[in-house]
Amino acid sequence: VLSEYGFADWRIQLDHATNNFRIEANIQTLFLPAYKSISVSRARDLLGHELEFHVLRAEAGKRTPLALLAEGTRNFLTIDEGMAVYYDQQTAQTQNQIIDEASMTTWTGTLATGLAAGILGAPQTFLPLQRFLEQLYLLDRLLSKGDGDLAKAKAAARRLTLNRCLRTFRGVPDLTVPGVCYVKDAIYLRGYLQVQQAIKADPGVLNRLMVGKIAYEHLQDMEELGITVPSIRPRWYAHRSDLDEYILSFDTSPSESNAQNA
Repeated sequence: VLSEYGFADWRIQLDHATNNFRIEANIQTLFLPAYKSISVSRARDLLGHELEFHVLRAEAGKRTPLALLAEGTRNFLTIDEGMAVYYDQQTAQTQNQIIDEASMTTWTGTLATGLAAGILGAPQTFLPLQRFLEQLYLLDRLLSKGDGDLAKAKAAARRLTLNRCLRTFRGVPDLTVPGVCYVKDAIYLRGYLQVQQAIKADPGVLNRLMVGKIAYEHLQDMEELGITVPSIRPRWYAHRSDLDEYILSFDTSPSESNAQNA
């Protein structure tokens, strides 16, 4: 997909020190875990959320007369993540899945950050927050996900809670000090609500936001500068009905090769 978009300077690197996908825009590199396989459905999610929003907006910004649009204007990340969450929902609908603002994936980052920072209450440290969120995740698994196996639901809740708390306290040197946390995850819900309101006012606003890494409040500035049409047209690969077959066409595993030779 990077090749088809013409992003020749970007590269893929297998990382032996991580178990997750990440983007380093400053060195134009997509890092994939070297020891962990990625499912086709996960590849679809990463393609839509990471490549066709974060990378695409940066590359589109490079091709404008204003170099700042490749790096990001003030507050760009809020709308950037909000657009990606909105697109995640659209992608889920193409797969006959339902993800909306009621889903924990949309608001749990804001909740965890608020509790850790002490918004409307005493700030929480790692362990108290972990205990609270584990019960919340378990309740969600039992009610909305329909998990009938309590043991499996508890295991899933424990795993999700640990991942969430590790994100919430990422970079914090002392987990016993209350009120210190990594606050980025609060912007996902804020950005999503901003996108939702913007689309109600103007359904074409998403296209104008794709001109570069800009914040919603800078749309008027872009109009004055004549930067209103993205220099790179999004192709929305994640919405392709044949994306599974397209991804699997790159499979060069021995079993696949033997089958073709036979």
